Amino acid sequence: MVSSASSAGYMASRTWRAHRPAKNTGAGTASGKDLLSSGAASVEEVARQSGFGASETMRRLFRNAFGVSPTVYRARFRTTGVSA
Repeated sequence: MVSSASSAGYMASRTWRAHRPAKNTGAGTASGKDLLSSGAASVEEVARQSGFGASETMRRLFRNAFGVSPTVYRARFRTTGVSA
């Protein structure tokens, strides 16, 4: 479903889909945190899988929520998958 802003002509529907926030930002950031810390997917792929649509949206929300970019978050919290 495209927003009323898009359908009213304020914004192209493709632009709206690329820049809209995730439907549930809390769930998106939680999913993004999990994918960043445990996987090797790019930030762009993690953003898509987490429902952000665009990596820029994910970056902005990560900075607001955690004070760091997704790349810095990954560097700090990545798990190696090796158990002690």
